[in-house]
Amino acid sequence: EVSESLTEKAKLFPHQVRGIAETIARLRRFNVSMLADSVGLGKTRTTCAVIKTMREQNTLRKAAILTPRKLERNWRKELAVVGLEEGRDVVIINKDIFKRLPVQEAASQLRTIDLVVIEEAHQDLRNPGNRFHRNLRDARGLAKGILLTATPWNNRRGDVFAILSPFIRVSFNISDGVFDCFKKGFRTGRKEFEESDEIFQRVYGLTVLQRTRRQLREMGNAGVYYAPREPKLDIVAYSANEQAAFRTLLSVVESIKLPYFNPVRYLTADTDVEWKISGTHRFFLLKRAESSMAAFRHTLQGMQQKAKALKDQLLEIKDSEDDIARWLASYYNISEDIIEDALDSAREGYLVEERITKIRQKRVLRLIEEARKKKNLKPLKNKLIKDSEADIRLLDKVEAEFSSLFQSDPKLALVLKHVYKTIAQGQKILLVSQFADTAFTVYKALLSDPQIQALGI
Repeated sequence: EVSESLTEKAKLFPHQVRGIAETIARLRRFNVSMLADSVGLGKTRTTCAVIKTMREQNTLRKAAILTPRKLERNWRKELAVVGLEEGRDVVIINKDIFKRLPVQEAASQLRTIDLVVIEEAHQDLRNPGNRFHRNLRDARGLAKGILLTATPWNNRRGDVFAILSPFIRVSFNISDGVFDCFKKGFRTGRKEFEESDEIFQRVYGLTVLQRTRRQLREMGNAGVYYAPREPKLDIVAYSANEQAAFRTLLSVVESIKLPYFNPVRYLTADTDVEWKISGTHRFFLLKRAESSMAAFRHTLQGMQQKAKALKDQLLEIKDSEDDIARWLASYYNISEDIIEDALDSAREGYLVEERITKIRQKRVLRLIEEARKKKNLKPLKNKLIKDSEADIRLLDKVEAEFSSLFQSDPKLALVLKHVYKTIAQGQKILLVSQFADTAFTVYKALLSDPQIQALGI
């Protein structure tokens, strides 16, 4: 039985209380229990409560929790909730360090340990040949095992066999021999486990506790639920001028040239795949505008800077086919000696593409050589300069049309309004954005509010 004081102190749900009892029963009978409840059903707290209950019943001296470093903090938090003390009741061991230890040192880590908890057991115990599996087999002694995983078998029964095998004992009274496969050699036993539906289903049913929210609700656990969701679409209020700016943005996207993006595409037909990719980059601007004015402005300024930088570079290049070829090849990080050899080889009528290992660079060099022979590189330079100047003018115009939105973003104001309203109702908020700079803009706005700082963000 789970004590009422523990249930109240740890705020355990009914399914967790039952899970504690069932896990302890499995440990007593089979020396192992796999806790495979769905994500969010509280496997960590359930396990901590199992350890606390066994300590209260004097059936456990000390437990060891083998966990990735990223989860150590959460384990310490949950241990404190149920009243366990690290060092006295439990030791936390980094899984990555444990698997690199010599066998003798791994054994010393688990000396005096009666219960071993393996976090994310599916990651390290599916392969009996790895060092973690070996160290655990050799170091656990007579300790019992709790195996935590939300993905217990990933379409392979053999994974379950491998995960259970370090801990399972076959000395208990199961008269039909369903666990006999664990007495045999690993490969023979696993093959039998995989091929027999009856053996797999019996062992899985006896050792694994796996529940979902839907199952628990159908069993009458109405308190097991996700946070209620009420999705709604909110409309940002824009002025007439601001709405007009958005309407013209689509034509801007269609007109923008992006000459700095893969300039060698100008040497191909406009139906080539290189042009399709540049089209994707154009519409990226629309997605940024949808996200936030901060993200949109950041992208506009980046485009302007790249167009200006390309124009400046091109104005410094001499109007010779060879000089333009050298610049264009260097734009794609083709080494200078290969460029020179390519120019020399082109004059002599053969290629040096075999010296380039990257497929894209070979294509670039071939296009440059063909354009140079046809004296098309000087017109290319002029075209790139012209398109750079056109983009700069176009982007300056967009900057001016959106200036009021850059000063005060109505969407950001609406987000903040919803945040404050939700906080006033005592609820927690998760803000999600496709772009990091949008998320950071909201973060900075919220961080400037002392109330938000006090509540935590």
